[in-house]
Amino acid sequence: SDEVAAAVLNGVGRCMLDTDPRAALLKFTEAEVSHFSARTEVARALYLKAKALEKLGGSRNRRMAEQAQKDLREFYPGSEWARR
Repeated sequence: SDEVAAAVLNGVGRCMLDTDPRAALLKFTEAEVSHFSARTEVARALYLKAKALEKLGGSRNRRMAEQAQKDLREFYPGSEWARR
């Protein structure tokens, strides 16, 4: 199912977040784009995507992180991830 596939991508990305935030970012983006019907996991992916972008640093990545956070609050306002 989309929910399971997205959860796996988010889990793998989370494992890589501290050591390879760029690779983690790709997993979170894949979960967001490929499994958009899995609302809970897409919200989690947006939250983690922002974290990965913040770790990468730089003004462009900061802007992208802000956009991911905005999307999270706008499209998933009731999500536990939007409240973090």
